[in-house]
Amino acid sequence: MKYKKFRDERIEKKSYMICSIMYLVIICFLMVSLILKIILGISFERYVIEILCFVISGGYIIFSLSKFRIGLFSSSDDVISEIRKSILAKGFMICFWIAIVGEFVLLILGFLKGIDVLLYSISWGIPSVIITSYSIKNGLLLWGGHKRKSSGKSALAKRTIIGAIFFGIVMGSPELYKGGTFHAIGILWIIGMAFGWGLPFYLLFKAMINLGEKNADKQVTIIDGEDDIYEKQENEDC
Repeated sequence: MKYKKFRDERIEKKSYMICSIMYLVIICFLMVSLILKIILGISFERYVIEILCFVISGGYIIFSLSKFRIGLFSSSDDVISEIRKSILAKGFMICFWIAIVGEFVLLILGFLKGIDVLLYSISWGIPSVIITSYSIKNGLLLWGGHKRKSSGKSALAKRTIIGAIFFGIVMGSPELYKGGTFHAIGILWIIGMAFGWGLPFYLLFKAMINLGEKNADKQVTIIDGEDDIYEKQENEDC
């Protein structure tokens, strides 16, 4: 129980910390993207994602900070600091999902150009890589224990299948209809795209979680060792 409590608290605090930093990163990327698009005078639908991210995440953060009556930079109190990090972390997740879902929707509708896809992919891709690397190194990616490992793998497989089907349809559906006619080979394109994305993703994510579990155990072992040394020193002093 002590191990589980320590692990959960450590994961929560470190997750809030890294995601709160990445909120500032993704906002900077989106701001640069917005400025470039406005300077170039492109149509509104090509920067509507940036506007939605700023308005929705900013509104959420302002409302939440006001509810707790804390400032964005004021006070170094540990409790207030953790609340602020959790709010900024949720602001990051708002921007992250708006950027990803919005990019796919607008791409399907034909509103985005190659440069738009590149800018959005950088905006959410770089923070994602940083968070994933940090989580693996610090043991934040976990199955949740041996009993939950089986159900965790099953849940990962189901979500991967759903994501793979979605990816396959998005990327392969243009091959179904060309010149106003149906092409059966497009079905093979959809299956191939889904399988080609889904299998590597599942194996890679599974490996990352297993590595995260090992690193989490190392973190706990180090803490336990430090506690033992501290208790031993106290006994000797007594």
